[in-house]
Order: sequence, then structure tokens, then C-alpha cells
Amino acid sequence: MKTKIVFGLLTFLLVVFIGLLFIPGHRNLKVITSPKIFSILKSSDNEYIEIELLVNQKDTYYFNKDYISSMSIKSEFDEEIIPLVIHNISYSNNQYDYENDLFYLVNLSVSIGFESEEFLISFEKAFLDILYDNEEYLNLYVGEFNYLFNDNLNSDLGISNLTSTVHNNEGINTVSG
Repeated sequence: MKTKIVFGLLTFLLVVFIGLLFIPGHRNLKVITSPKIFSILKSSDNEYIEIELLVNQKDTYYFNKDYISSMSIKSEFDEEIIPLVIHNISYSNNQYDYENDLFYLVNLSVSIGFESEEFLISFEKAFLDILYDNEEYLNLYVGEFNYLFNDNLNSDLGISNLTSTVHNNEGINTVSG
């Protein structure tokens, strides 16, 4: 009787051990950024800064608003830190294959977390810093970042892409109309 119990227990432990071998391991988060130049003139309270990232995990807390405690953009040596307000985080349904791993496009819609009448934010190398409720953080290079608050510029009228007509006036080429 004892041998049957020991044999049954060993068989059960062997089945559990073999089952644990086939459970997939935890995949490390991979984030791919595409650094670009963000040059923005604030013209409305309803416009957002769009930051696109590729991530290898679709359903993860790293890009869930409920788990993010703060988000900011900062300069290369943390000289200036600008708070950001998250408005939306969305995933694309498309998958991208890169180096034998599937990635999803994540679009972050954010805005600057303070108001100013005249202020220039200019970072030659800007980093997106995301702090989570569990004290983890991500620091991602996003490129160059320039943002201008200037209420006076919004009242000006600008005309661009004008062309001129060259006219021959008394043997001299002149611009007319």
C-alpha cells in the first residue's frame, strides 16, 4: 500500500514537472523607437503630440494608462524635465515582423502638462520617461523635441507658396503680380 502511494505521488510530481517545462517563459519587453524631429507650435488646447513605438507585447501594463503614474519628456542629461499628460494609448492590429519577433504599433497621444504664454522647449536629444505604479520606469530616446508656446503668433496671418510672374519691362526682367 505504501509503495502505491509513493509511486502515485512520484508519478504526480513527474507529470507536474513535465507540465512546467512546457509553460512558455516570460518574454522580455522590447521597444523600438523611430527618432524624429518634433517641432510644434502650440495653436490649440485640443492638439496632441503623437509618439509612435513598436513593442513586442500587445497586452502589457507598460502601455496601459491605468498603470502609468507619470510621463515626461526630458533632455539628454536630465537638465529639464517637462511633464506630459496622457490622452490616449492605442494599439494597431497590424503585426510587424522584425528579427523573428512580432511587434505591434503603439500610438501615444500626449500633451504638455502646463500652460505658458511665451516659452520655448528645445531638446536636441529628447527622452520619453515613463514611470509606473510599481516603481519601474522606461527611458526611450525619441529624437529632437521643440515646442513653442506663443500666444502672439496665433493672431498673425501667414501666406506661403506664393509664386511671381516675370515680365519684361523696357528690356529689364521685373517681377510683376
